[in-house]
Amino acid sequence: MRPNKGTEIRMCILTIDTSTKSGSLAIRCSSEETVELVGDASLTHGERLPNDIARLLERGKVNLADVEVFGVGIGPGSFTSLRVGIATVQGLAVGQNRKVAPVPTLDAVAAARMAEKYPIELLRPPDDDSVQRTRILAWMDGQRGHVFAGLYRAERTATGLTRPVCIDGPRVGSPIEVLDSLRAVLSEWDTRLTLEVIGSAATRDKDVLRSRFAKMSSDVYIDRGESALASVMANLVASKQYAAVGPEELQPLYVRRPDAVLARERRKNSE
Repeated sequence: MRPNKGTEIRMCILTIDTSTKSGSLAIRCSSEETVELVGDASLTHGERLPNDIARLLERGKVNLADVEVFGVGIGPGSFTSLRVGIATVQGLAVGQNRKVAPVPTLDAVAAARMAEKYPIELLRPPDDDSVQRTRILAWMDGQRGHVFAGLYRAERTATGLTRPVCIDGPRVGSPIEVLDSLRAVLSEWDTRLTLEVIGSAATRDKDVLRSRFAKMSSDVYIDRGESALASVMANLVASKQYAAVGPEELQPLYVRRPDAVLARERRKNSE
């Protein structure tokens, strides 16, 4: 934030997520000072990001030079959209000589639910039974009738926050394919566990999910979950969940091969 003369400069985290059509951006200067902006889904990420970044900085009363580290969603998600988000953050980080923390999108989906379910002011001692018993299945729309999925458990940090720990995934495929691939993991659960299915495809696939989980003895809950993830990603970066790297080291997390690669293979096979 722009300090008055003689005041201490506040160092902040700026995060960008382009895994969905609207995407989101956030600036976090402390746990009590986070400003988030959700994009216009009618525009491409390339069209709106420069202006959105300027608007976000203005709203947060932050200079770009105040940003200590950048964070970016690395996927899974649309190949083109992820590339735009990563390239944008790389440019910002190079210009400010800063590092970037790569945040897997499904981690953020799970973390958003954990933050809602276990707010820090309600936390009990680290052996809190409800934390130990809950599993979260991040269930994100992968387009083309596919889903991106990851299975998580919550882990308590020394500061009292919970962080997502991936048990299985990320996976991609039709809902039935992904659920069948998770069968071995899910079959090991006992009756004390609770499964929460959270994400942008949860409502779309609720009938398939309910059918597949009908024979599970554990409690199962299905909810659409979080769609704007930038502020959640900022919290994960602040907790040092991910090692910050040089901007040139950033790599998208693809779980499905790009369309261009598939098209080349189809042309080659047809020759």
